[in-house]
Amino acid sequence: MKKPVTVGIRWITGISLLILSIPALRTPGLVRTLAVVEIAASVAFCVPQIWRIGGGALLSVLGIAFTRHALVGQFASSTLFAAFVVTLELFYGKP
Repeated sequence: MKKPVTVGIRWITGISLLILSIPALRTPGLVRTLAVVEIAASVAFCVPQIWRIGGGALLSVLGIAFTRHALVGQFASSTLFAAFVVTLELFYGKP
């Protein structure tokens, strides 16, 4: 992919995940901790020098979130889709 496209995808994904994790800040315990880490990772995913670190952190958080949803009997398809986009960006994105 061309660089402007990958940067755009990175920004859209990072900002979307940041916005979607804000409501989880009101919940106690593990969910709040995951929200804080997801916000930090989303910001890092948008920064050109450390976007790969942010992507790896996002994959970790999304994996934990997906597992937590599965344990309570929910199928979090949005979490899977976000992880898919981050994975594609990590493999095909250019620095």
